[in-house]
Amino acid sequence: MRIFSFVFILFLLASCSSAATAEVVANFMPLGENERFAYRLQRPGGGRIDLTLYAITDDDIENRRELFTWGNTDGDEGIQFTDDFRVAFFLERWQDAPPFSRLLYKVNGDTGEVKKLPVEVVRPWRASKDGRYIAFTNIWLPGTGSWDRRQANIFVFDVTTGTSTQLAWKTNAPVESAWDLHRLDDAFLITGTFERGAPAALAMLCPSSMELRTLWDATSINFPVDPSDRIHMLPLDDVNNVLDDVLLQQFDPNIRLR
Repeated sequence: MRIFSFVFILFLLASCSSAATAEVVANFMPLGENERFAYRLQRPGGGRIDLTLYAITDDDIENRRELFTWGNTDGDEGIQFTDDFRVAFFLERWQDAPPFSRLLYKVNGDTGEVKKLPVEVVRPWRASKDGRYIAFTNIWLPGTGSWDRRQANIFVFDVTTGTSTQLAWKTNAPVESAWDLHRLDDAFLITGTFERGAPAALAMLCPSSMELRTLWDATSINFPVDPSDRIHMLPLDDVNNVLDDVLLQQFDPNIRLR
């Protein structure tokens, strides 16, 4: 299999010279030494989704205490955790937001603080497993309501410095359908798809170095792999979903309570 390694990186928004500050908006009793987070989503009606966060002791789901409930959050992909489950990030819908835009909050279990971060996020988005970076792709063309099929516009927000960087990943030809974002270990994966859902291209972004690398690109007319075999070129789980740490958390009954 031929690997396409040509890098398409366009720094459209350089890191800011002065970092915006996060705002503490709520407090709760911090996590103990043997505690970590779990959560539950509830739908009281009217399209509203409420998030309740819990402290779990010694990884025993029955030994828990409720920390707080936050209204009007963004559903299943609206909350993500670091790999130790002591820091959480969640999205909140807000009335005056631009289309698809969400407010981003950080929940620090060690300090018992909920902070509103100085960035607005659109889906799909992912938090790095160490909690240092938030990545998201703005897949919509402004004012059109349609996909940007020419390139994946990727934004990386540094939680520590409060600065953002924008990158653009271009395939050899426009994708027919959409872009998606996944988190796998220390990297973010970006995928493009054809109209019927067949994989079109795969790239990997390392947030610590900002290296964006094309792994393969089937939009090239000379791509050597048959379309029916391209699904096997993705890192897949047992049911042919792209491997994603965040999706695994959502299906874990010890993390998401029903």
